Amino acid sequence: MKKTIILALFLLLLSLFAVGCGEDDPTVVFMVDGSVYHEDVLETEDERFEAPKAEPKKEGYYFGGWFYDDGTFAKPVNFEELNEARASDPVYLYAKWEVVALRYEEATRTYTVTGLLSGAGSEVVIPKTYGDLPITAIAPSAFRGNSALTSITIPDSVKEIGDYAFAECGGLTEVVLPHSVETLGTSAFATCTKLTSVRLSAAMTEILPETFANCVALRTVNVPAAVKTIGHRAFSGCVVLSEMTLPVGIRTLAGEIFRNTAITEITFGGTVTAWESISRTDFAKDSSLTVVHCTNGDTAP
Repeated sequence: MKKTIILALFLLLLSLFAVGCGEDDPTVVFMVDGSVYHEDVLETEDERFEAPKAEPKKEGYYFGGWFYDDGTFAKPVNFEELNEARASDPVYLYAKWEVVALRYEEATRTYTVTGLLSGAGSEVVIPKTYGDLPITAIAPSAFRGNSALTSITIPDSVKEIGDYAFAECGGLTEVVLPHSVETLGTSAFATCTKLTSVRLSAAMTEILPETFANCVALRTVNVPAAVKTIGHRAFSGCVVLSEMTLPVGIRTLAGEIFRNTAITEITFGGTVTAWESISRTDFAKDSSLTVVHCTNGDTAP
């Protein structure tokens, strides 16, 4: 009888010990939308953590990778780092869902944004990378006519925004371009009727024709110091736009730039002589512009 009791106690202690040891095994829990998608437990020293072989799926989205943080998704998982740490406490990783459609550019090993997926919503954040490769461009007409879009965040990996990329996006109110953007296409933001302010990239050297044409609510826009050319009717129809400062490096002002705007005067960053050397045929046509403030005095447009 004593032997039976001792054996039973021994087995009980052994099972408790086994459970206790199991709790200390390094564990990673993969979470998808608040639910456990997969759990990985390392039971031996030679086992390694890795991503589940089957990626999660969600209608209207594509899987954007595993992250240490939920919601902000600022820190993507590094499995080499995770395996070196082998923490005894469970590590939780979270699935990120992307909302932009992408096209792979084989020649440059980069991605281009071509539009939105069905689950995008109104506030869109374009990721900086996909699958460890950079997203460097937004295709022509990628978001054209999307009236549901109210906010767009563009990463500092994007260098080019195509023609009509955001044209007729009637819900956009503000645009901030990262300094990586070198090219902003023709009519890129034309007829964005609620757009009130724009901050352009310091890397831009040209504002192309009709870039902001008919942005009837546009009040403020900066012209970067590197800009040398402003194209035909770039701000035409911006009826409440009332002021603008042009950098000293401007060399060409195309026709009807300020057509149907509220601008009556502009500020130029150079002298009257420098202003006179600018190619500016008909740039003030059909506008109310009457005076240009230069560093050493005023002059006519």
